[in-house]
Amino acid sequence: MSGLDLAFKVCAVFGGALFVVRLVLQFFTGMDGSDADAPVDGGADISGTDASFRLLSMQGITAFFMIFGLAGLALLQSGVGPMPAVIGAVVGGSIAVWVVAKIFTGMKKLQSGGGTL
Repeated sequence: MSGLDLAFKVCAVFGGALFVVRLVLQFFTGMDGSDADAPVDGGADISGTDASFRLLSMQGITAFFMIFGLAGLALLQSGVGPMPAVIGAVVGGSIAVWVVAKIFTGMKKLQSGGGTL
């Protein structure tokens, strides 16, 4: 087993495990594990941030590592070289981050303002 093969496996296992744990916490408890008594951002208003900042959520980062590892392993086992495997893994992980961001953006649009019928 090469070092790159091991690195892809570690990324796939840890990224996948953290992704599933965070997903279960978010859907079944309504929390994503990042809620705390004190604001993490120091109380700063981040509502005006651009989309690139919102892409870097913990769920997006764990999705990146999960797909990075899985895509890299698949490419290495299909016989491509190490450099194309790393490039393919980065592209796959980046697409996963984009998909997760789109899913959570869509979920936020489903929130109601609490108005009357």
